[in-house]
Parts: sequence; C-alpha cells; structure tokens
Amino acid sequence: MNRSAAIMVCLAVGIFIFSSLTYAVGQHSGPVALPMTAASTQLAAMTRLGMPGIPDVVAPLPDGSLGLHSLFLQPEDPVLWSLLVAVWIALTIHAFGVLRRQHRTELAGAVASQATPAKIGQDKGDAGPPTAQQLALRHSHDNDLAEHAPLALALLAGAAWPWLIDRYQASGFVLALAMLSLALAAAVRGQRDGSRIRRMQTVGLFAGWATAVTYAAFATLLNDHLGIPAVASTVTAMLLCAAAGVIIQLRLGGAFCYSVAIIWSLVGLALATMQADATIAMMAIIGISAMAIVLVRAAS
Repeated sequence: MNRSAAIMVCLAVGIFIFSSLTYAVGQHSGPVALPMTAASTQLAAMTRLGMPGIPDVVAPLPDGSLGLHSLFLQPEDPVLWSLLVAVWIALTIHAFGVLRRQHRTELAGAVASQATPAKIGQDKGDAGPPTAQQLALRHSHDNDLAEHAPLALALLAGAAWPWLIDRYQASGFVLALAMLSLALAAAVRGQRDGSRIRRMQTVGLFAGWATAVTYAAFATLLNDHLGIPAVASTVTAMLLCAAAGVIIQLRLGGAFCYSVAIIWSLVGLALATMQADATIAMMAIIGISAMAIVLVRAAS
C-alpha cells in the first residue's frame, strides 16, 4: 500500500477541477466560436437573395481561429456545461474511492499485524471468508504509484493546456494530446483491486471528455494552420472523434461511461454549432448513432 499515491491522485483531481473551473468562468481573449465565424457568410447570402444589386454586407470576422475547444472549456450551453460538471463530479467520486480503498487496506494491515503466528497458520487453512492478513496481502499493491500515475499526469496536463493553447497553439495541442494519451492509458489499463483489474467508470467518463476536447482542439489546428474551412474542420474532428470512440470503447468493454461522454459531447457540439451548417448536425447524428450501437453492446 502507498499513501502517497492516494494523496497524489487527490491533489491532481483538485488541481484539475480548480484550473478548469477558473478557466470556464474567466474571461479570455481567445479564438472565436464557429457560429460567429459562419454568421458573416449567412448575412452575405441573405443580402444577395434580398437585394441582388446591392454589394454584400459582410460583418468583419473577429481576429483569431476557430476555437472549437472553447465550447468545451468555456461552455455556454447547458449540455456542455453539464458534461463538464459531470466530469468534475466523477473525478471527485474517484478520489474518494481511492482514499476509501487506502483506508481499508491500512485497516486490514493494522489488524493483520496484531495476529499471532498460530492464528495466522489456522487462517491459512480455513475455507471461510478471507482474513485481515489475507486481505492486506491481496490489496497491498492497489495504491502503488504506477497504478495511478497515468491518471494523475493526465489531470495535470488537462489543467495546464487550456492556458497555453490560445497563445501557443502547437504547444497547447501537444499537451492536450498528452492528456488524451494518458487518460486513455488509465482507462484501458484499469486499476488493480486485489487479484482483479477493474476499469473504472469515473475514469472512462474523464477519458471520453478528454477525447472530445482534444479532437475539438485538433479542428482548431486544422483551421488555423492548414487553412481548412471552419465547417470542414468541425466535421472532420467529429467523425474522427466518433471513430476513435468506437475503437476505444471496444477495448474498454463494460466501462460504458466513455461512450456516454462521447455521445454527450457530440450532442452538445451539434447544438452549439448546427446554426453554422446543417452538415455538422448530420455528421453528429452519424457519430451519435455509431457510438450508441457500441454503448448498447458495452452496457449489455
């Protein structure tokens, strides 16, 4: 058992929640959202239809790039806000679970240390419930640093990259990619629980959110560095997110909260951006349908 590992997880969860909450409610001069980018095009189209002889009345685009990730990091609609709050709650539950398992292991170890050699020998031959010494031995590696390091590092990366990506887009995206890789490693690897390996639903929910927000940052990168139009970048990111979600969920098995987070993200993204182009809503429906099929399989 390792108390420092449990403390590390709790600190990482606290840092992530504090950082993401501060970023969500703060004011940032970052990229513009997709509906604002598309508004000028729609205005120009309506001007051409209503008054063919009048030059296009196009509002100037705000400075900045697509900024699709800001819909997740600074949500304005209830769907994406509720997803972010759900991630905070899930991580808090996970931290309390780690502390509870640590306390249980320490208790079993304390009881086992008071057992006499004769009693221990009798317990080994018993066919009844496991003794305190057996429980302590079985769960002695549950809270090793290696068990929790991927999740803790993912949370620290998740706390840092939103503050970097507006000014240093490439560096921020690399850090977001590191968050995603570590979160998926933690979700797929699972956590030791005695002789079993458990894939935690709480970690799966965070990994699903990390997948969605990283692909949203990828859409911003496509739009800003490669010049791909905003709608095309958004559709590409949504399809890649859904495809990655299907592959990862098949690896996770019964940890269906990963799929729930992906579907939640796609619904929120579609509602937030559908006024820009109907293609986005259609691609979102395709992605949601694919994830729903995998979700039913995982839940059953």
